[in-house]
Amino acid sequence: MLSSVIAHFFKLLFKEYYRGKLVILIELISITTSLIIYFYTSKAFANSFENQLNIMGMDYFSFMVIGDLILTLPFYLFEGSIHAIKRAKIEGTFLTLQLLHQSYIKTLFIFIFVGSLPSLFRSLIILALYLFMSPEHFYLTNFILISLTSLILFMPFALISLSLFLFTGRGAFIFGQISTLIAIFSGSYFPVTILPAWIANLSSNFNPFTLFLNHGRSLIWNNELHPKTPEGLSIIIMCLFLYLPGILLIRYAIKQRYKNGPLSVFVGG
Repeated sequence: MLSSVIAHFFKLLFKEYYRGKLVILIELISITTSLIIYFYTSKAFANSFENQLNIMGMDYFSFMVIGDLILTLPFYLFEGSIHAIKRAKIEGTFLTLQLLHQSYIKTLFIFIFVGSLPSLFRSLIILALYLFMSPEHFYLTNFILISLTSLILFMPFALISLSLFLFTGRGAFIFGQISTLIAIFSGSYFPVTILPAWIANLSSNFNPFTLFLNHGRSLIWNNELHPKTPEGLSIIIMCLFLYLPGILLIRYAIKQRYKNGPLSVFVGG
């Protein structure tokens, strides 16, 4: 029963994102256009970041595209998981699992993971087009490992953002704006070294998204660990440390909503 509910949710999710061949074609055109913009942007501004890019040994176009690919799942967990849960509530699949007396935490994890599949599908399209345009220096196995690792490391961010959503009944738009700011200050589109020194220093040492990007790019492009390997361990420690408060926070948020009855959870927002 559980597997059929999950399969049903995935079918509904896929149909919502890709309602026909025309929608898929538009998505392909959109992704292709984005890559073309990336490509010509890289040509226009590559000289501005030449020193930083030479240290990494990669071109600016690859820098942006690989950064986009690496952060797809972390950003989904931070902001997109809210939409996935809201969608499950609207379509009735979340309610079905509630009636089957499934654990709320288990149900959350299921829909968070299933909800990530459209993002993964879009990443695969970007990756295929990118490899067609620039096939050198891309280690696919490392990219797959990094993507799987990001689901584990950044899951606490999904729990925390969902908790805040439960408390307030809203916030998806705000988290989307925060995601944009994180992308800018994490080095997704340009090296953080061009930022003011104190911001660059904070981001390079304490921002898990920046640390993950640095090590991810190094593994995908050069097939080697980043020179500052100990910082990579700090990502793991930092993210794993957030699991406990994340789980406690989501349990408390569900408990507060549960006071109005078992079916009130995720009804708001």
